[in-house]
Amino acid sequence: MRSMTLGLKIRELRMSRQLTQKELAGDFITRNMLSQIENDQANPSISTLEYLAKQLRKPVGYFLDDDSETYFINIDQMQILEAYEKKDYRQCIAIEEKKDISELRRNEAIAFCVGKSYYFLARESYLKGLYPDAFHFIDKAITYLENTDIEKSKVYLLAGEIGYYLNDSEKINDFIRKSEYQVNNSSNNNMLLHMYNDLMNKRYDEILKKVIPEEKITLDELSEAKYQMIIGLSYYYLKKPKQAIEHLLLSVNYYINHEENAMAQYIYEKLSKCYSMLNEYKDAYEYLTKSKENIE
Repeated sequence: MRSMTLGLKIRELRMSRQLTQKELAGDFITRNMLSQIENDQANPSISTLEYLAKQLRKPVGYFLDDDSETYFINIDQMQILEAYEKKDYRQCIAIEEKKDISELRRNEAIAFCVGKSYYFLARESYLKGLYPDAFHFIDKAITYLENTDIEKSKVYLLAGEIGYYLNDSEKINDFIRKSEYQVNNSSNNNMLLHMYNDLMNKRYDEILKKVIPEEKITLDELSEAKYQMIIGLSYYYLKKPKQAIEHLLLSVNYYINHEENAMAQYIYEKLSKCYSMLNEYKDAYEYLTKSKENIE
């Protein structure tokens, strides 16, 4: 076991609050100075410690008290923190797989690092079309993140998306129940999760009732890409290719720009079929070719 030094306490709390060093340092100190403090290479002044305590929502005494509840951190936990900061998510879970889950979940920062590592690996597998692997990773992510307040709606949305591509309505409904219990129902991610469920259950008209006027769309870029794809697929399955094309083209641009190839190829395939419905075979062939290409 390793003593939880002042620097380690600050680093662990920062990560549990999902802050980068730059975000925590703000304009008060430099990121480099914060890095030195976290690595016990420099001692903060009292004013700096008061600032950090306020940002991390802890009393100053917490950082000075040797009897705090997180006084010890073991070597495995240190390795998890270090691997996560290096974005070596597979190393994080390699360490986790050797440990007792209940032990890791007791430490909020460690649980966050492991849970987010599983989330990133789930998303990576999902974008490659490896849906069973993606589901395994997202299920593990939920184990670590379901009792925290960090990004639960994002985790449940990805889980619902994976359930859709696995053609498993039971999984989607399960995640909707969990999402509604733990996440604000007004969240955009919760709305998208319900839309995936409607898509899975072929309730296309219900989806189209939820169309947001263009001037009122306030979704982030990724959420809007998913939203436009769901609307486009609904029109596609209702045999309305012109409307489907409009929304699918809006969606595919995001996935191309972010090199998310599997999703782009999936949408290209649907666009090809839409143009075939319109007897526009030149465009149909173009998008069919794109759907089979490895997009660089």
